[in-house]
Amino acid sequence: MNPDYLINKTIQIIFYPRFTGILFWIRFIFLAVSAFFFSFILWSILKLSWFVDFVWRWVKEFLSFKPLEKKEWQRKWEKIKSGLQSDLEAEAKLAILEAESLLHEVLKWEGYKGENLEEMVIKASSEHPLKVEEILFLSRLKENIVNDPNLKLSFEERKRILSVLQETLSLLDIIK
Repeated sequence: MNPDYLINKTIQIIFYPRFTGILFWIRFIFLAVSAFFFSFILWSILKLSWFVDFVWRWVKEFLSFKPLEKKEWQRKWEKIKSGLQSDLEAEAKLAILEAESLLHEVLKWEGYKGENLEEMVIKASSEHPLKVEEILFLSRLKENIVNDPNLKLSFEERKRILSVLQETLSLLDIIK
């Protein structure tokens, strides 16, 4: 047997099969079932959360050239900034609580380990020129707010906290 003949015959059988009679209709039934299962697989991949969490998130981060967490942190920062600049003292206190939480989250994401913000800041200060005492003041102020709801915040303290937060977050490359 000629190898060219075998190859041509195999290609002809694969690409140009002769389905007649009942095989012709069975082929369409199997094509329809295959199309149904293929579309179900595509639908489930796009609708289930694992695809969004792992694949689509990675694509968005890759195309935007920065982690998606930074966008979320920038939104939180704007909210904290407006809270500290607000005339209402309750909003300023809430902004301080959120700021401490944001710093903790950022430092944890950066890979600094510790039980509380103080330990994380001390570890981070070896790599970044952070104002450790100012950040620890923020942490102590947060504890005072939680323990004493009647605590009064002066406008100067708010401005001080705002500048410390802005400097710290810019050093950690969260805001510009």
